Amino acid sequence: MRPRGVAIDEVRVDALGDLRLLRNSIIHNRGIVSETDHSKLKKMRELCKAGEKITLSHDQMHSLFVLVKQAIAEIILTDTGHLPGAPDPSQIVGVAIGGGGKRPKS
Repeated sequence: MRPRGVAIDEVRVDALGDLRLLRNSIIHNRGIVSETDHSKLKKMRELCKAGEKITLSHDQMHSLFVLVKQAIAEIILTDTGHLPGAPDPSQIVGVAIGGGGKRPKS
């Protein structure tokens, strides 16, 4: 149990698991996602192709950041929202519902 009463093994977030798989591919497999790891991706499958080097465009990086922010919001809302000191959902609504598509032109 963690100090805030949330068990470590009970917190599972698909986007963060995908980020771990991509990181391991970059560090341990010369940036190439294996077929096995690519099939395990749940949220970030569209960002790369199995057997090819990971090279993300600006828009793909934006999508990755949005997915990570949504994962953080998910943790806050589902795993720690009931704890004292947790942010109010209205404070993180921009993170929780941020779109993963192309950014609007400024």
